[in-house]
Amino acid sequence: MLTVAAVYAVAILTLVLVAPVLGVGKPAKCAEVPWWAWTAGLCNIIFVLVGTTVARKIGFATFVVTTLTAAVIVSILLDQFAVMGLPQRSITLWSGLGGGLATAGVVMVATRVGGQVTSPSISSPGRWAGSARATAADRMLEPMTKPSADSGSVAPRPNSEIA
Repeated sequence: MLTVAAVYAVAILTLVLVAPVLGVGKPAKCAEVPWWAWTAGLCNIIFVLVGTTVARKIGFATFVVTTLTAAVIVSILLDQFAVMGLPQRSITLWSGLGGGLATAGVVMVATRVGGQVTSPSISSPGRWAGSARATAADRMLEPMTKPSADSGSVAPRPNSEIA
């Protein structure tokens, strides 16, 4: 959460410093912007905050494919109803089929071996950690420390795989 706030703080600071140099951000131009355009920044912040939470629960592949599919379907609907002053473009067989295939792609990416939809726990170090299916990447992501037997403190864990 703090990382997201830092990223947006740096972005806003950069915008404030660079806008005068580029000649953008003049008050007269800002008044011409439609009301709904100002919601983009808020929606972006909400998307990033929700995305960082959701991606940990469902996995990055499922999150990205779901996000892209939502963009495809929403854009088809925006074209159909000529939203935001865009020219109207009716839903065709091909655009409907494309939206359907994108949705099928989400199901395919979210479904793992055995037909179960993945929902790993945030606290688990890897999807198959501790099993025969654990990959080298899963093992690398495991914590590099383990509790010490004598004091309950954390002691460095030797990593024999690196040597």
